[in-house]
Amino acid sequence: MRLAANWKQQPGRVRLSRPRRPGPAKPDMGVFREEARTVKGQAACSEPAVGGRERRTLGTTANKVIEANRRLRLLEDKPCSRGTPNAVEVPCAGGGVLVDIGCGSGTFFGQVHDRYDLLVGIDFIPLARSDFDNAYFLRADLSYGIPLVDRVADTVTAIEVIEHMADPLLFVREAFRILKPGGEFILTTPNVRYVRQVFRLIVRGQGPKTAGCADHELLWDGGHIHYFTSKDLVVLLRGVGFVSVRSMALIRPEGFLPVIRRLLACWPSNVLVREFLTGRLLVVGMRPRKASA
Repeated sequence: MRLAANWKQQPGRVRLSRPRRPGPAKPDMGVFREEARTVKGQAACSEPAVGGRERRTLGTTANKVIEANRRLRLLEDKPCSRGTPNAVEVPCAGGGVLVDIGCGSGTFFGQVHDRYDLLVGIDFIPLARSDFDNAYFLRADLSYGIPLVDRVADTVTAIEVIEHMADPLLFVREAFRILKPGGEFILTTPNVRYVRQVFRLIVRGQGPKTAGCADHELLWDGGHIHYFTSKDLVVLLRGVGFVSVRSMALIRPEGFLPVIRRLLACWPSNVLVREFLTGRLLVVGMRPRKASA
């Protein structure tokens, strides 16, 4: 039986369930579902979505920041080239429900949509578009948690998101909460121990710049407010309760010195490569199948 999504309001959270009978035709998912949007952790906001022109003319500081983030996401959230394997999708084994936190424009779903019965994307910036019948999107402020009930997801992904979060510990705890026992949490983030960042700090006397933006951009360092090493992330996930945590280098084959990049990508778990020769990290942790006594 194919999974569908019934959005049942709970205090600040959404329940995913199988419909008892065939429901109406799937609505246009070109915008976020406003009935599931959360404000300060509380659901039930039903005002209509703000149009593009109105959103651009809003003059408050908060909306200027949102618009800056939106433009950065449009520049950064690009689909992978055809024929180029995406290392993030490799750990996605498939199953019932995949939740992508900070989904951006939803391009990642195009690579894993046939592996899961239901895809749920969550983000605060309304960019998501998808032509897949099993893809749904929620608009939510992740600073107050993830608006889903406990133990609902088989896989949770967070691609270049944790560095933007004000409270990374809460973020990882929420990912753990919504995972089913045996489910996996897959995240990527810049590596602050990358030799280029070390050079900036020690030789040039400058702080890390991990977003790859110019010095005069819309947001400082693309809005990155936290920086992590491989060990930081492993300790963080294990502290929350994840097991079988593994960290590896995430190296794109295209770019400067492509031959060397492809060579380094053959040893993603090598200590030297993972710690110093990659600008991005891929970390995977699993929620225990049985609760510890």
